[in-house]
Amino acid sequence: MALSLFYGGFTRVAAAGLAALWLAGAALLGLQPMLDNVLFLGFAAFFFLVGRGPVSVDRALFPRLEPPERFARYAVPALRIGLGLSFVFVAFTEKFANLPLARSFLDRYPLNFTGALGIPLPDEVFILCAGSVELLVGLFLRFGIFPRETVIFALVPVNLTLTVFNYTELVGHLPIYGVLAVLLIWEHGRKNLSLWLRGLREGPRASLSTERDA
Repeated sequence: MALSLFYGGFTRVAAAGLAALWLAGAALLGLQPMLDNVLFLGFAAFFFLVGRGPVSVDRALFPRLEPPERFARYAVPALRIGLGLSFVFVAFTEKFANLPLARSFLDRYPLNFTGALGIPLPDEVFILCAGSVELLVGLFLRFGIFPRETVIFALVPVNLTLTVFNYTELVGHLPIYGVLAVLLIWEHGRKNLSLWLRGLREGPRASLSTERDA
Protein backbone atom coordinates (compact mmCIF):
# COMPACT_ATOMS: atom_id res chain seq x y z
CA MET A 1 0.00 0.00 0.00
CA ALA A 2 2.81 2.42 0.89
CA LEU A 3 4.65 1.63 -2.35
CA SER A 4 1.43 2.06 -4.31
CA LEU A 5 0.97 5.56 -2.89
CA PHE A 6 4.67 6.39 -3.33
CA TYR A 7 4.87 5.37 -6.98
CA GLY A 8 1.29 6.25 -7.81
CA GLY A 9 0.19 2.83 -8.99
CA PHE A 10 -3.46 1.99 -8.30
CA THR A 11 -3.46 5.00 -6.02
CA ARG A 12 -7.19 5.20 -5.39
CA VAL A 13 -7.33 1.50 -4.55
CA ALA A 14 -4.53 1.99 -2.01
CA ALA A 15 -6.32 5.02 -0.59
CA ALA A 16 -9.48 2.99 -0.10
CA GLY A 17 -7.36 0.29 1.54
CA LEU A 18 -5.88 2.87 3.93
CA ALA A 19 -9.36 3.98 4.94
CA ALA A 20 -10.36 0.34 5.42
CA LEU A 21 -7.32 -0.21 7.68
CA TRP A 22 -8.41 2.76 9.79
CA LEU A 23 -11.88 1.28 10.17
CA ALA A 24 -10.39 -2.11 11.02
CA GLY A 25 -8.22 -0.45 13.65
CA ALA A 26 -11.29 1.15 15.20
CA ALA A 27 -12.92 -2.27 15.41
CA LEU A 28 -9.84 -4.06 16.79
CA LEU A 29 -8.20 -1.40 18.98
CA GLY A 30 -11.14 0.80 19.88
CA LEU A 31 -12.31 4.16 18.63
CA GLN A 32 -10.17 6.39 20.82
CA PRO A 33 -6.69 5.55 19.43
CA MET A 34 -8.02 5.75 15.89
CA LEU A 35 -9.60 9.15 16.49
CA ASP A 36 -6.16 10.34 17.58
CA ASN A 37 -4.97 9.23 14.14
CA VAL A 38 -7.93 10.43 12.09
CA LEU A 39 -5.41 12.32 9.95
CA PHE A 40 -4.88 9.03 8.08
CA LEU A 41 -8.47 9.25 6.92
CA GLY A 42 -7.52 12.66 5.60
CA PHE A 43 -4.61 11.09 3.71
CA ALA A 44 -6.91 8.43 2.28
CA ALA A 45 -9.46 11.03 1.20
CA PHE A 46 -6.73 13.20 -0.37
CA PHE A 47 -5.31 10.44 -2.57
CA PHE A 48 -8.74 9.08 -3.42
CA LEU A 49 -9.97 12.50 -4.53
CA VAL A 50 -6.92 13.67 -6.45
CA GLY A 51 -4.83 10.61 -7.21
CA ARG A 52 -1.04 10.78 -7.25
CA GLY A 53 -0.63 13.52 -9.80
CA PRO A 54 0.96 13.68 -13.26
CA VAL A 55 4.27 11.99 -12.35
CA SER A 56 2.94 8.56 -11.44
CA VAL A 57 2.43 5.03 -12.68
CA ASP A 58 -1.31 5.64 -12.96
CA ARG A 59 -0.83 8.57 -15.31
CA ALA A 60 1.56 6.59 -17.50
CA LEU A 61 -0.22 3.23 -17.57
CA PHE A 62 -3.72 3.51 -16.10
CA PRO A 63 -5.06 7.00 -16.87
CA ARG A 64 -8.65 5.79 -16.60
CA LEU A 65 -8.09 5.07 -12.90
CA GLU A 66 -7.51 8.74 -12.13
CA PRO A 67 -10.33 10.57 -10.33
CA PRO A 68 -12.52 13.13 -12.10
CA GLU A 69 -11.22 16.68 -11.99
CA ARG A 70 -14.27 17.88 -10.05
CA PHE A 71 -13.14 15.81 -7.05
CA ALA A 72 -9.69 17.41 -6.84
CA ARG A 73 -10.92 20.68 -5.33
CA TYR A 74 -11.91 18.82 -2.16
CA ALA A 75 -8.60 17.00 -1.65
CA VAL A 76 -6.62 19.64 0.27
CA PRO A 77 -9.58 20.60 2.53
CA ALA A 78 -9.98 16.90 3.42
CA LEU A 79 -6.29 16.73 4.31
CA ARG A 80 -6.54 19.89 6.43
CA ILE A 81 -9.67 18.73 8.26
CA GLY A 82 -8.15 15.32 9.02
CA LEU A 83 -5.04 16.85 10.60
CA GLY A 84 -7.08 19.43 12.49
CA LEU A 85 -9.35 16.79 14.01
CA SER A 86 -6.32 14.74 15.08
CA PHE A 87 -4.97 17.73 17.02
CA VAL A 88 -8.37 18.23 18.65
CA PHE A 89 -8.76 14.60 19.71
CA VAL A 90 -5.18 14.33 21.03
CA ALA A 91 -5.69 17.46 23.12
CA PHE A 92 -8.48 15.68 24.98
CA THR A 93 -7.32 12.04 25.05
CA GLU A 94 -3.73 12.79 26.08
CA LYS A 95 -4.21 15.93 28.18
CA PHE A 96 -7.58 17.37 29.19
CA ALA A 97 -9.35 14.05 29.77
CA ASN A 98 -6.30 12.12 30.98
CA LEU A 99 -4.20 14.28 33.29
CA PRO A 100 -2.60 11.28 35.09
CA LEU A 101 -1.23 10.04 31.75
CA ALA A 102 0.18 13.47 30.92
CA ARG A 103 1.72 13.85 34.39
CA SER A 104 3.39 10.45 34.22
CA PHE A 105 4.75 11.39 30.80
CA LEU A 106 6.30 14.58 32.20
CA ASP A 107 7.73 12.65 35.14
CA ARG A 108 9.56 10.43 32.70
CA TYR A 109 10.39 13.01 30.03
CA PRO A 110 11.07 16.56 31.33
CA LEU A 111 9.38 18.55 28.58
CA ASN A 112 8.16 21.33 30.88
CA PHE A 113 10.56 23.99 29.62
CA THR A 114 8.91 26.97 31.30
CA GLY A 115 11.53 27.07 34.07
CA ALA A 116 14.23 27.82 31.50
CA LEU A 117 12.19 30.84 30.37
CA GLY A 118 12.02 32.25 33.89
CA ILE A 119 8.30 31.57 34.26
CA PRO A 120 8.14 28.10 35.82
CA LEU A 121 4.68 26.54 35.66
CA PRO A 122 3.44 23.52 37.62
CA ASP A 123 3.17 20.42 35.46
CA GLU A 124 -0.65 20.49 35.66
CA VAL A 125 -0.76 24.05 34.33
CA PHE A 126 1.78 23.22 31.62
CA ILE A 127 -0.35 20.26 30.54
CA LEU A 128 -3.45 22.41 30.28
CA CYS A 129 -1.54 25.05 28.32
CA ALA A 130 -0.14 22.43 25.93
CA GLY A 131 -3.59 20.93 25.47
CA SER A 132 -5.05 24.36 24.79
CA VAL A 133 -2.44 25.00 22.10
CA GLU A 134 -3.23 21.68 20.41
CA LEU A 135 -6.96 22.34 20.66
CA LEU A 136 -6.71 25.81 19.13
CA VAL A 137 -4.39 24.61 16.35
CA GLY A 138 -6.80 21.78 15.58
CA LEU A 139 -9.86 24.02 15.51
CA PHE A 140 -8.14 26.65 13.37
CA LEU A 141 -7.06 23.98 10.88
CA ARG A 142 -10.45 22.28 10.94
CA PHE A 143 -12.28 25.47 10.03
CA GLY A 144 -9.56 26.92 7.79
CA ILE A 145 -8.87 30.00 9.95
CA PHE A 146 -5.50 31.59 9.10
CA PRO A 147 -4.18 28.23 7.85
CA ARG A 148 -0.67 29.35 6.98
CA GLU A 149 -0.14 31.19 10.26
CA THR A 150 -1.58 28.22 12.13
CA VAL A 151 0.82 25.85 10.39
CA ILE A 152 3.82 27.95 11.48
CA PHE A 153 2.47 28.06 15.04
CA ALA A 154 1.80 24.30 15.00
CA LEU A 155 5.48 23.60 14.32
CA VAL A 156 6.24 24.59 17.93
CA PRO A 157 4.41 21.72 19.69
CA VAL A 158 5.20 19.30 16.86
CA ASN A 159 8.94 19.97 17.17
CA LEU A 160 9.04 20.18 20.96
CA THR A 161 9.18 16.42 21.49
CA LEU A 162 12.14 16.16 19.10
CA THR A 163 14.31 17.50 21.93
CA VAL A 164 13.71 14.24 23.82
CA PHE A 165 12.99 11.56 21.22
CA ASN A 166 15.29 12.77 18.42
CA TYR A 167 15.04 10.96 15.07
CA THR A 168 12.46 8.44 16.33
CA GLU A 169 9.91 11.18 16.83
CA LEU A 170 11.00 12.85 13.59
CA VAL A 171 10.19 9.69 11.63
CA GLY A 172 6.85 9.36 13.42
CA HIS A 173 5.95 12.95 12.61
CA LEU A 174 6.91 12.80 8.93
CA PRO A 175 3.26 12.46 7.80
CA ILE A 176 2.36 15.53 9.85
CA TYR A 177 5.30 17.49 8.42
CA GLY A 178 4.13 16.55 4.94
CA VAL A 179 0.61 17.86 5.55
CA LEU A 180 1.92 21.04 7.18
CA ALA A 181 4.17 21.65 4.16
CA VAL A 182 1.24 21.28 1.77
CA LEU A 183 -0.92 23.62 3.83
CA LEU A 184 1.90 26.15 4.11
CA ILE A 185 2.33 26.27 0.33
CA TRP A 186 -1.32 25.95 -0.62
CA GLU A 187 -3.54 29.03 -0.42
CA HIS A 188 -7.20 28.44 -1.10
CA GLY A 189 -8.69 30.59 -3.80
CA ARG A 190 -10.10 30.37 -7.30
CA LYS A 191 -6.85 31.40 -8.99
CA ASN A 192 -4.65 29.00 -7.04
CA LEU A 193 -7.18 26.20 -7.45
CA SER A 194 -7.19 26.61 -11.21
CA LEU A 195 -3.37 26.62 -11.31
CA TRP A 196 -3.24 23.48 -9.20
CA LEU A 197 -5.77 21.70 -11.38
CA ARG A 198 -3.79 22.69 -14.45
CA GLY A 199 -0.63 21.30 -12.87
CA LEU A 200 -2.40 18.02 -12.12
CA ARG A 201 -3.52 17.74 -15.73
CA GLU A 202 -0.38 18.90 -17.52
CA GLY A 203 2.41 18.19 -15.05
CA PRO A 204 5.51 20.29 -14.25
CA ARG A 205 5.46 21.91 -17.70
CA ALA A 206 2.32 23.80 -16.73
CA SER A 207 4.05 25.36 -13.71
CA LEU A 208 7.10 26.33 -15.76
CA SER A 209 5.02 27.89 -18.52
CA THR A 210 3.00 29.80 -15.91
CA GLU A 211 6.21 31.22 -14.41
CA ARG A 212 7.41 32.29 -17.86
CA ASP A 213 4.09 33.96 -18.61
CA ALA A 214 4.27 35.82 -15.30
